[in-house]
Amino acid sequence: MREWVALFSGAASAGVAVYLQFTKKPELPTRSFWGLAIACLLYAFFAAWRAEHVEVLAERTKNKPDLRGLILQIHNHPSPNGSGSRVLTVVQIKNLGAESIVDGYTATVRTGDGGLVKGTLLALPDTIDLDGPQGMITFSGKEALYAKSSSPIPRGGMMTGLLWAAFPTLQKDTYDALTIEVAFNDVLGKKYVATFTPGPPDDVLKDQFAVCPGMAPPIFQPKAK
Repeated sequence: MREWVALFSGAASAGVAVYLQFTKKPELPTRSFWGLAIACLLYAFFAAWRAEHVEVLAERTKNKPDLRGLILQIHNHPSPNGSGSRVLTVVQIKNLGAESIVDGYTATVRTGDGGLVKGTLLALPDTIDLDGPQGMITFSGKEALYAKSSSPIPRGGMMTGLLWAAFPTLQKDTYDALTIEVAFNDVLGKKYVATFTPGPPDDVLKDQFAVCPGMAPPIFQPKAK
């Protein structure tokens, strides 16, 4: 605070000296002097408060997580009991802020008319076998994102894993025209949402898998020709 008072007092004194020099006046009127002094003092208080406020906001931001979610791939397949479908999503989360665990996962499908269909998250078994036209893909349950993200993601870190959800009212062939949303929370309870809207049919990887950083690739067994 003292620094700000000294700074503005010095600036005001210099300004008064220049004013008196150019106007050829011997001194500043008493009323003008006290008005200028009060104005300098008030502005010094404001500048000090603003500087402290900016510092506090920066410190608060520094100590908060800042997550970014991205759905890299989806694999949709019929439910084993024939009721609806299930979706296996590959989700990547980056953290630009303070370290944080991630929890509170939900999976939702947004229909073309704006409706929402909430899925039921399923626990991943030891392995998941998905049968496609070109062969069998086997995913490891060790890549479950809800388990991996129970350990904090550090600042500048990234985590990639699997989430599996059931949608009893949606059929496998309807996903090409739908938007899939995965929501999650940081350690402070702030909610984030990652979305995936398929374009061409190949965007929905039914029997393919691209290598994703932070996750072991699944095992692919092509069908015998």
